[in-house]
Amino acid sequence: MALTALFFAVVGGWLLAAPHHFYMTMPGVVANGPFNGHLLNDVGVAYATLAFALVAGLRDRVSARLATMLAAVNLCGHAALHAIAEFSGVGAGVATEGPGVYIPVFLAVAVALRFATAQPASRPR
Repeated sequence: MALTALFFAVVGGWLLAAPHHFYMTMPGVVANGPFNGHLLNDVGVAYATLAFALVAGLRDRVSARLATMLAAVNLCGHAALHAIAEFSGVGAGVATEGPGVYIPVFLAVAVALRFATAQPASRPR
């Protein structure tokens, strides 16, 4: 979960601090339309918020379940939009977008499933 939080913090920070650099550097982004700094900052805020939730989730299992679920839902929705673009013929290509779009989905879902299926800690008597 800490690794997922780090991913969201790094990408969110990059989007907030240097949106044009992100736009020009991240594979496939330029192919999705003209630069829009405000939009990239909005996404950066969302990613930073998820990073914060995941860090807060390190404190207890209930928070961890909620935070990892939110992160997984966010990444699944993002990947679904890219998949729709691919099937519509306007995507940048799975090979180009795989590392930044699809691989994080599998990692986040694996972490969320780990917390969703974990047995609750026994209570001291």
